Amino acid sequence: MAARYRHLQNASGITTADQLQLREALRARFTLDTRDRFAVRVGASSGSAFVSSWNSTGVGTGDRVWPFQVRHLSLALQPAAGIEVQAGSLEFARGDASEIIGYDSDGYVTGERVGVRRPDRLGLDEIVVTAGYVGDFNQPNFFHRYDRLGEWNYAQALARRSLSAGVSLTGEFEHLDGAQTVRAALQARTTRLRVVDAITLEIYGRSQPSAGGAHLGGQKRLGPVTVRAGLAQIDEKTGQVNSDRFGAGRRAYVHLSGPVYRNLTLQIWAGHALGHSDGLRIRTRVDVIVEYDVLGGIRDATER
Repeated sequence: MAARYRHLQNASGITTADQLQLREALRARFTLDTRDRFAVRVGASSGSAFVSSWNSTGVGTGDRVWPFQVRHLSLALQPAAGIEVQAGSLEFARGDASEIIGYDSDGYVTGERVGVRRPDRLGLDEIVVTAGYVGDFNQPNFFHRYDRLGEWNYAQALARRSLSAGVSLTGEFEHLDGAQTVRAALQARTTRLRVVDAITLEIYGRSQPSAGGAHLGGQKRLGPVTVRAGLAQIDEKTGQVNSDRFGAGRRAYVHLSGPVYRNLTLQIWAGHALGHSDGLRIRTRVDVIVEYDVLGGIRDATER
């Protein structure tokens, strides 16, 4: 469970959102056999859009809305060690890539997936192939879009490999509604540099229309606080499917997170568009989030 204060300004400097929001999220996995080969995965949350799992409380701008919907529901089968087949409403496979250059972490694809994790035989840590339907952006509830199963406008092939200790690389090819996109992401632990603990570099290129973008980010732990900061350039033809904090344009951001007390954490995120920002939906955004881990609280209570 989480509460968020959100402040948004558009390219004209006009405040478009200044509100308190709430989020509830539940993830579960149910094993259907004693050998753990068949399972059902469920992901339910608040929110009424592809890119958001937050509900407006009516405090500040916006009317009160309170949906709680099953975004992700899938049947998973493991026919052999290191091989998994899934079907249903799935999260996006992203490897080392983030929601900044790909799809929002709240998003969904209705379809089928095969994942192979057998590095000893493949020379790759992971290979994932997905086919299905991406759309229904204002209908997160899977029970209202399950009829998309068997309909395809999206295909993805992804491979991930660890290059050395602390360094991994992901490559991805995607087809969506006639457009092809290639993405690559590099994650590297850099604790020896002292200035930064980890670096992320992501790039993508797309056809029809031809466009591309990139993200460079770093992470540093300062005592109990984790600091993340970076720069991102996302083309304007992407549409509102990547992280709702970024959208399109050139943007700098900083993200602070740390524990407050036991299972209670605090996050502060701020981002601002750089350079020419005319026409951008978001120029400046600030989020202040307080989140409580309910399951962690239950575990603590039962262990006392």
